[in-house]
Amino acid sequence: MGYKKLITIVICLVILPFFASAGDDFDIKVYPAGKITGGQVKIDGKIDEAVWQKLPVAGGFTYFNRNEPVVVQTYFYAGYDNEYLYIAVRCTEPFSSKLVPVPAGRDSTDVFSGESLEIFIDPGHSHVFYYQIVASYGGCIYDSREMDSGWDSDIRVETSTKDGEWLLEAAVPWSDLEVISRETGAVPFVPREGTVLGVNICRNRRLGGPTEYMNWSQTTTGFHDPLHFGHFVLSAADRQPDLQSLEKELRKDNRHGLIVMSGSEGQVVEGYRKMAAASLSAVEEVLREAENLKSLIDQKNLPQIGEFIGRMTEEIKRTRKVFAEGNKDDLSFLGMINREISGVKSEIEKGLWTFKLAILLESI
Repeated sequence: MGYKKLITIVICLVILPFFASAGDDFDIKVYPAGKITGGQVKIDGKIDEAVWQKLPVAGGFTYFNRNEPVVVQTYFYAGYDNEYLYIAVRCTEPFSSKLVPVPAGRDSTDVFSGESLEIFIDPGHSHVFYYQIVASYGGCIYDSREMDSGWDSDIRVETSTKDGEWLLEAAVPWSDLEVISRETGAVPFVPREGTVLGVNICRNRRLGGPTEYMNWSQTTTGFHDPLHFGHFVLSAADRQPDLQSLEKELRKDNRHGLIVMSGSEGQVVEGYRKMAAASLSAVEEVLREAENLKSLIDQKNLPQIGEFIGRMTEEIKRTRKVFAEGNKDDLSFLGMINREISGVKSEIEKGLWTFKLAILLESI
């Protein structure tokens, strides 16, 4: 095999995973889990404490195998203190009068036989290592570290029923969770303001016909899909997280969808506005990197790179003009412009990889 051909194969093996991991534009869900002072939550399954009403409510669940809103929705709230992550879930259920607890021992797969909720937590936002906690309508528990059900948590769970819904309250001890990485091994998780956790909340609904599998954050290969978990940002009780500073972490591993944050419209609009302005600046910085290739373009006679840079420059000018003239108090407009900016940035970054490879191969 020739030297040039060997180098070409090696380079392709290095960069192909970059393109393979950049294939979806699912919404990137973000929930600001607010700080709760001790004793504000009683785990009794009733969700009647005043603190829940002060926290954002999240919904918008979709079918796990297709990105469409489910008809029978699910809503949740979440907060934390130094000891626990608290989650309260309202499961809308038109057949609530038919709810029957299904007995199941600890870590028995029978827990999946009835109505159940699944909570997935990736404490280090690694997109690799995570915990699964399943709680049934009857309060039975199945928990695992990834697929290993030998791990058990000290989670506290209670459920209750109201007309048209069933409710769950849960307290997950931080002391049960570890941040796991190949570099450092397992390190105890410590809750700090600003920390991003990968989280997904999923529901298995068996009443009313064929089983419906629902997720808050859209997954692609079933619920055990940490790349596509949503995000909890541990936040102060009186303010939303700064999306601008978190965008890089939220888009980790080439996520290109629209960042969708739960919260009051005013707070979300302000976050989107700042993020759009910062993202435009970041896109222009990436474009400048592309323009720095011009000297190499001339040397290697690769006019398509110059054409690409010209096209992207015009696209950025157009996007900046739309942003400048648009209604910056309109949540749907800000969502659209952020999605558009993300798409342009992704296209430029992929173009850079392609052209750097082309220049390198021409040099061999």
